[in-house]
Amino acid sequence: MLVRNEPFFLQLQEEMGRGSKALKDTAAGQEIMVELSRMKERHQTELADMKKLLRSSTKENKAAAAALEQHYKKML
Repeated sequence: MLVRNEPFFLQLQEEMGRGSKALKDTAAGQEIMVELSRMKERHQTELADMKKLLRSSTKENKAAAAALEQHYKKML
């Protein structure tokens, strides 16, 4: 008894090969684009948070530097 080895194709192969679609136009390509969009949103949120933290740290550092300067001026 011989086993039938019929070829099978992945959906991506079907879409790109027989459907002549570009990767971005396939179901897999669309999923990748959705995930990239999510990653971009997360990155932008993290970047905004970091910028906010940097601005706040800069203000705190300026205040500390001013306080030290006043302290040293009193000592002189």
